[in-house]
Amino acid sequence: MNEWVEKVWKMVVDSNLLSVIGALLVLLLGWFLATIISRAVRDGLLKVFASKKVTNLIPEEQGGHEGVAKLISSIIYYLILLFAVVGCLSVLDLSQAADPIQHFIKELTGYLPNLIGATLLIFIAYLVAKGLKIFSATLMRRFKVDEKTSVKSTDGKTVSATISEVIYWTTFLFFLPAVLSALKIQGITEPLQQMLTKITEYIPHLLSAAAILFFGLFAAKIVKNAVVELLSVAKLDELGNKVGTQKIFGDKGITSLIGIIAYVLVAIPVITAALHALKIDVLTDLVGGFFDKMLDAAANLIGAGLLILAAFIIGGLVSGMLSQLLDGFGFNKLIAYLGFSAKEPAEQRITPAAVVGKLAFVAIMLFAAISACEMLDFNGLAEMLQSFTAFGGNIIIAVIVMMIGIFLANLAAESIRGKGTNSEVIGFVIKITVWIFTGAIAIHNLDIGGPIVQTAFTLLLGAVCVALALAFGIGGREFAAGKLQEWNEKLKKR
Repeated sequence: MNEWVEKVWKMVVDSNLLSVIGALLVLLLGWFLATIISRAVRDGLLKVFASKKVTNLIPEEQGGHEGVAKLISSIIYYLILLFAVVGCLSVLDLSQAADPIQHFIKELTGYLPNLIGATLLIFIAYLVAKGLKIFSATLMRRFKVDEKTSVKSTDGKTVSATISEVIYWTTFLFFLPAVLSALKIQGITEPLQQMLTKITEYIPHLLSAAAILFFGLFAAKIVKNAVVELLSVAKLDELGNKVGTQKIFGDKGITSLIGIIAYVLVAIPVITAALHALKIDVLTDLVGGFFDKMLDAAANLIGAGLLILAAFIIGGLVSGMLSQLLDGFGFNKLIAYLGFSAKEPAEQRITPAAVVGKLAFVAIMLFAAISACEMLDFNGLAEMLQSFTAFGGNIIIAVIVMMIGIFLANLAAESIRGKGTNSEVIGFVIKITVWIFTGAIAIHNLDIGGPIVQTAFTLLLGAVCVALALAFGIGGREFAAGKLQEWNEKLKKR
């Protein structure tokens, strides 16, 4: 009996049946441990994620907690199962089949610290990014950025939410080279690291430019408010409204315009300094050169603007005072007496005194514009305005001459009317003659035509004289013969 048992045992040993049974036991044990440990890890992670502290730190988004727990438990499950397979192959003495798996496990376990380090870095990056996102969103809500901007992106997010998202993902971007280095991925790490190095080197320039721009524009706003308040105390708007500046500047008035000019004058050097802080030479040279030229010309621009503004105010005052003065001296009645009364109703009528006041205003503005052009070195425009001003003076003189001529013509016609059978015709001829004479003088004063006008007037006057002589000689021959006979007899008697 013992011999039979020994023979059977020897046959089992020789047939490696024990090795197969041992390998199966190792595999079953590994599977059992993998299942138990992975399930325990998953349940533990779900409990951890379910706690309030972790939920506040890592909020769940679309089942993210369950997915992470399942992924980690699956990795642990297959790792333990892989170890069980290696043990099974070792029991079966299948070293050639086990070597690749052992090599893979060795590489995996050797790379495991890198994975753990990269995971920790990602977790730290997440914590930092989340903290910065919450801090930036809270800060912008406190300063009411959304209410001040009232701008939303295409997906409906507010400005604060968009900026917070940008900060969130930018933080991950800065942690990305460290994560790639931990994973020993060198191909993309170096270019990314160089890019981030340039960005970090440029951040101080951005911060300095932003600080210069913020404090500079804040100072410009203070200067603007101070200038506006000072001019409001001086009641410049009330003075301007009296001369009609409200029609040009609207309800804001002159003080608002001067305040904006003060703001721009302070903002220009601030923007130039901010551009210099950015160290962008092409943009700095282009915009900075433009601003430098603008500042160089600012004194002349301000002087010219103040001159035009002063002329506008003074012209309005002079226009009003001159109109009232002429009206008080009876200028309107004088013009009406000369025969130039308007036919419109009194409430729609523009009085002659008002016209003279407007002409005085235009003259003052023209002289101020000429001076402003000379200050700005616009010599061509200044000469053109001077010529226009001189021509305008000639027009005024010509109009005065024509008015005097019309008055004299009407006066002569009225004095002859009713004093003979042909008094109406003679009066009309005298009126036309005076009009032609004064018209020639007015045109000559305008320097239009020159000798041509003089020659035409001379020929016209000569033609009229010849026509009168011929009319008298042909139509009054008998009358002329009688007169000559009468004069001859008187001479003989003497």
